[in-house]
Amino acid sequence: DIIFQSDNGSGGIDTYFRLDGGQTRTEFEKATQHLDNIIANFGSSSDLQIYHDGTSSSYAKITNGDLYIRNEANAQQIYIQATNSSGTIANYLTIDGDAQQTLFSKDTEHQDSVYAKFGNSGDLTIVHTGSTGYLQNYTGDLQIQNNSNGDDILFRCDDGSGGLTTYFYLNGGDTNTNFQLDTIHPDNVKAKFGTSADLQIYHDGSNSYINETGTGNLLIRAAANVEIEDSDGVNMARFKKDNSVDLYYDGNKKFETTSAGVTVTGNLLNSGYIYVNTG
Repeated sequence: DIIFQSDNGSGGIDTYFRLDGGQTRTEFEKATQHLDNIIANFGSSSDLQIYHDGTSSSYAKITNGDLYIRNEANAQQIYIQATNSSGTIANYLTIDGDAQQTLFSKDTEHQDSVYAKFGNSGDLTIVHTGSTGYLQNYTGDLQIQNNSNGDDILFRCDDGSGGLTTYFYLNGGDTNTNFQLDTIHPDNVKAKFGTSADLQIYHDGSNSYINETGTGNLLIRAAANVEIEDSDGVNMARFKKDNSVDLYYDGNKKFETTSAGVTVTGNLLNSGYIYVNTG
């Protein structure tokens, strides 16, 4: 070998580096220092350069080919760290070779119109343009699911006063969809029910419809009474549970079924025959 030695700062002699003829390499036994803007070059054409610019920045520059940062120790990690606002070193990104995953320990931020892409072809993207946010899927179905047993998916938005409120949610505990605010179907947009859309409810801009268009009858059921009123709440017809059926004219009852037959209030105008069963 060729050994380079000098004073060790305490009056003794230490080896600083050696040219190792047996290993055919240069071995450093003390720290090396490249002064500001003095570049450490690697590669026959200085393809990799490492240096500090003397102000506030350090550089690892490559001018040819790819740059690899790897840890070949089995099941170990690569840590990306920086000093936080409190002066403490913190992990920002960990490449976990044991769990085979990338761990983010701090928030990430995608600037306006910078996409977060997922899938081999960027099939799912998330982006904010500076005015509007988008979640976009380009291949296959888009599924939003909550795998937490008995929990919900909540859809929330501004409540009109600067706060947030839930508009509807998927109730995983009761297995239903729960609407917390009104829904609006514009003209000729139908609310359809049944596998074949047999029941349809809609407004066409002039009239409102409840259409049973498919199989079976249209049944209207109530635990108590069924009442039909005008827009001012005035009675038009009442179907009383286990009791009478009443018909009204301008809020005044004119016809009532009874256990014995019917009762008519006012005149009975008949244009045909009246048959009386005296049997």
